Amino acid sequence: MATAASADMVLVAVRWEDLGAALSGLPPWDGRIVIDGTNPVAFLEPGSPETKDPTNPLAAYGIKAIDIGEKHSSEVFREHVPGARLVKALNHLDVRVLEEPRTLGGQRVQFYSGDDASAKAEVRKLLEAVGYFPVDLGSLDVGGRLAALPFGPLAATNFIKI
Repeated sequence: MATAASADMVLVAVRWEDLGAALSGLPPWDGRIVIDGTNPVAFLEPGSPETKDPTNPLAAYGIKAIDIGEKHSSEVFREHVPGARLVKALNHLDVRVLEEPRTLGGQRVQFYSGDDASAKAEVRKLLEAVGYFPVDLGSLDVGGRLAALPFGPLAATNFIKI
């Protein structure tokens, strides 16, 4: 992980419960761009009783929300990457559709947000190069909440730009 973390731009897409371990002990971020592709959810064991829990509205999707209090996920994530220029992206869609940025005669929309305009511009270029239609949701405090799984109003919304 230390070798990957030394790049100019780093995408972190690990299970929420592994976040602290994955990001601990790394060299200082020193203004490098970190893309937060995480969500505060836990994955349920297929076939376990938890997948049929009527009190969990996400059980049918094989996940459950992790309580992070009043914070949004990028607020928690930011604590693990001091000195990084943080951009939230690649987190609001089902992982099974991420490999198809172009679909149905158009481009799949990919939301992103952040507080550093130049970092967001670099992430936007990356998303465009891969084939997505990037949509800037503003700051982390606004956009991070809008697109965060599991309960952000844009979470799992699959827009296609025709």
